[in-house]
This record gives sequence, C-alpha cells and structure tokens, in this order.
Amino acid sequence: MINKVSENIVKLLMVVLAVYSLVISGIPFIKAVFTEKLTMDDLTINYENRNSSAGFYIVSLKPEGKGEIAGLKIGDKILAVDGKYLENSSDIKIILSSKNTGDFVPYLIKRGNTTFIANVEVYKYFHLIYFIFYFLGLGFLINGFIVGYSRPKEIHSCPK
Repeated sequence: MINKVSENIVKLLMVVLAVYSLVISGIPFIKAVFTEKLTMDDLTINYENRNSSAGFYIVSLKPEGKGEIAGLKIGDKILAVDGKYLENSSDIKIILSSKNTGDFVPYLIKRGNTTFIANVEVYKYFHLIYFIFYFLGLGFLINGFIVGYSRPKEIHSCPK
C-alpha cells in the first residue's frame, strides 16, 4: 500500500515537473516565434542606464549595418524610438517587433548639443540554432518523462 502511494506521488511529481519545464521553456519560444520576433537594428546600447530622460548611449555599431547607414555614431544618445520615450532598454525591442522588415523607424538622437531624427531600417531574422536547441531539449524532456513515468520503481528513473 505504501509503495503504491509513493509510486503515485513520484508520478504526480514527474507530471508537475514536466509541465513546469514545458511552460518555462515555452515562454521564450512563444515570444521568439509569435509576439516578439527576433529583430535587430545593429546597435549595442548601454544597458546600465535606466533613466529614460537621459537616454541610452550607443556603445557599438555593426560596420555598414542598419544603424550606421542611418547616420548613427558611437556615443550618440537614443532618447526616443518611434515617438515613444524609452523607460528601459527592452522597449526598443518591443517597438521594433511591432514593425515589419524594411520599415523605417525614427530614432530621436542627441549628439553633442544637437538633436535630430535618424530613420533606421528594421531587420528581422530567424535564429535557427535557437530553435534547434529548443526542440532538442523538448525531445530530451519528453523522453525523460516517458521513461520515468512508465517505470518509476526502477533504480535509473527514481534514485534512492
């Protein structure tokens, strides 16, 4: 009787862990595929500065990338993107995700004492390695769940 109860507890625990793992690993996957598609503007900004009134400094640019073609330079401050002042650095990704590839997004830039608008082209990409590793991990999760659920008494699926 006690063995049957402990076996059911192990099975329930495995189901809970599998569902939890699927949800936790599925959130970034859903974001990358549907809500916040992978976008870039070839900029690396200073993520330490969280004050929206001060803006975010451009730390590096990809040579001949979308930002450099738009006229941005290292050291410029990004004050707003698409008319929206930025509260944190992830706002840029959210704004770019709502645009289509090839659209131009106006960046409000401060360089020295001058302020100007630079139109940066949106570029979206498909990150194949991300999806390969996601499905590989999902396969291992399903395989481990099936092995553990079908044979909970064996030593390799339920260590003492």
